[in-house]
Amino acid sequence: MQRSGFSHAGTAAIPMTAIFQAHRLIKSVKNRLSKVRTPTLLIHGVEDDVASVKSADYVQHHIGSNRVEKVLLSDSYHMITLDNEHRLVADRTLCFLRDAIQQRAHQGPSIDFLLAVA
Repeated sequence: MQRSGFSHAGTAAIPMTAIFQAHRLIKSVKNRLSKVRTPTLLIHGVEDDVASVKSADYVQHHIGSNRVEKVLLSDSYHMITLDNEHRLVADRTLCFLRDAIQQRAHQGPSIDFLLAVA
């Protein structure tokens, strides 16, 4: 990371323009969160030093989906797919998708679900 300025985990520095754009994106998502109707899985590391668990809590309480499952990881940080509990992340994601597909099969397909899975 010291030689190239980045690693598999990301860049060594974040430009201010990227932070500005991230804040714009957050505001836009917050304004539209209640319109999200697809089943939602939230997975967050309790020890994440970049994003607070409060962000996952906010999404859980403001999203428009009828089905929201939240998993808090006790031994992971920000890069949960690469971190200590990456196998748990993969397993929980697969189980969530299988359950959502099975539930949807009983109800019949709809375009919003098909687009979300694709």
